Amino acid sequence: MSERRTIGFDRELRLEWLDAAAARAAVGATPADARVYLNEHLADALGGEGRSGNRGKTVTVLCRIWVNVPHRCEQIQANAVGLLGVVEPEERVALHWAMAMSAYPFFGEVAAVVGRLLDLQGDVERQAVIRRVVETWGDRPAVSRACRAVWTSMTGWGVLSETDRRGRYRRRTTLRHVSPAVAGLLCEVANGGTDPSRMGPRETVVGPALFPFDVSNTPNARSVKARQVEVSLRASSSRPTIHRH
Repeated sequence: MSERRTIGFDRELRLEWLDAAAARAAVGATPADARVYLNEHLADALGGEGRSGNRGKTVTVLCRIWVNVPHRCEQIQANAVGLLGVVEPEERVALHWAMAMSAYPFFGEVAAVVGRLLDLQGDVERQAVIRRVVETWGDRPAVSRACRAVWTSMTGWGVLSETDRRGRYRRRTTLRHVSPAVAGLLCEVANGGTDPSRMGPRETVVGPALFPFDVSNTPNARSVKARQVEVSLRASSSRPTIHRH
C-alpha cells in the first residue's frame, strides 16, 4: 500500500498532547526520547501498555506529526519548529494543522471534505463527511474509525461546534487570523510543499482543507521582517493572489 493510501491518523489528538510533541521537536529530542516523554505525559489520560495499546498508538501518531516525520516533511517540520517560539498561542493550532496535513494526507482529505460542505451548506454532518471519504478510501471500518478520530480532534481544537440541529456542525468562529509566516506554511502544505512566495499570482490555490484559517496574508519580505523570524519561506517581489474554492 502506498504511503498516500495509508490512513495513519486514527486517534483523537488533544491540543495539549500536540503541544507536548511540538515541544519535544523544538528541543531536538530523538524519536525514542520523545516516545518516553509522551508516554509519561499521556499516562493519566490513556491506558494501554506498549506500542500496540491505545496510548502507544496515540504516541506514534503524535511523533509522526512532529518528531519522527516522513522524509518529505522534514523542511515543513523545520519551518514549523522555527515558528513555535514566535507565534501567538492561538496560532499553534494552525501549526499543528499544517503538520498533520503534511504527515497524514488522510487528515487533509477529511479536512477538505469538511471545508467543501461548509462552503456549500454553511454546516456539516459527520455522517455526510464519512460517506464522502468512504467513496475514495473504501468502505472499511478503519476508514470510518479514522474519520471519527479526525472529526473529534477538530471539534476538540475549537474549529467546529454543534448547531441547534443535532449532529450538524458549523465553524466555531469566523476565519482565524494567522501571521503571514504561518499563512505561508499552511499554503505551502496545501500546495504540495511548494513555497507560495515563489509561485505566480495565479498559482497559489487555497483549498477547502484550510477552512478554519484566514490565509490571505501569505508571506512577503515586509511581513517576515516584521515578525523578526527567519524561516525558509523565501519572499518574492509580488504578493500572490489567493483563490478559495
